Amino acid sequence: MRQGMMLLFCAALAACGSSSSSGELFHANMNSAVEIPAPNVAGANPTGTAVFTNNGDGTVSYTVNASGLTTQFSGVTFTAMHIHLAAAGATAGFSVPLTTPTAGATAGTTTVTGTFSATNVVAPATFDSVLTAMRNGNAAYLNIHTSRNPNGELRGQISTGGL
Repeated sequence: MRQGMMLLFCAALAACGSSSSSGELFHANMNSAVEIPAPNVAGANPTGTAVFTNNGDGTVSYTVNASGLTTQFSGVTFTAMHIHLAAAGATAGFSVPLTTPTAGATAGTTTVTGTFSATNVVAPATFDSVLTAMRNGNAAYLNIHTSRNPNGELRGQISTGGL
């Protein structure tokens, strides 16, 4: 009986997950159609992808690629990029500020790489609650903000697995 209870306890812990799942992958496919509120992208067609890797050491690395952004137009700049904890169709304040994109070699593009840890997570969220939301597949999203679209220009829900 004691062994059975111990196995059940261990299985429950494994199911809950933690920040120590090294090599765990997440992704997001982003577009402007799912951004809330709808952005002003007249003349542009923003799309993007993101891949996140749980390094298992309390950090998550990421690479974000985006193109067709309104930054291709004169005077439009990148202002922010964040992870938010909310389901599709909902919004929330940001939980993890990521590296602000910079203009790519081609107008309206960007590639950003970086890493975040518990020190970057904004309360009341925690590093583990962000990972739990990312594992859920519909509880976290990534979006990129521009001066033309300060509420967000493109968005994608974060799901498990690579692209």
